[in-house]
Amino acid sequence: MSDVRKVVPLRPNTSRPQSEPEVSAMSEVVRLAVRPFPGRLLTKRQLATELGRSTRWIELRMREGMPVAPRVGPLEHARFDLTAVRAWLDSRSTTPRLPLEQRVERLEREMSTLAAELKRRAG
Repeated sequence: MSDVRKVVPLRPNTSRPQSEPEVSAMSEVVRLAVRPFPGRLLTKRQLATELGRSTRWIELRMREGMPVAPRVGPLEHARFDLTAVRAWLDSRSTTPRLPLEQRVERLEREMSTLAAELKRRAG
């Protein structure tokens, strides 16, 4: 005796016009603010949410010296103290930025130094 099953195609729902989009459920994710208390460390995603930034923005600030809590083990992800991070960001915002022309000149000097170093290494 063979096990044969009959395939029946599904019929479209004809109880309402086809132009209406089907909505099965409406939901909204609401992220609550992190309650800061001493000693609480945040993940990169939590910190990004708290600051209203992306995780990529957090990574870029880490390269610039944003404080990161010491890692317990080699496989542990970065953790952040919100108070220390906010203090670091505030200290950076009070530092006056160089005018655009001076920043461009500095970058051009750095590029010429790097190009000379590459040329020297190439022989």
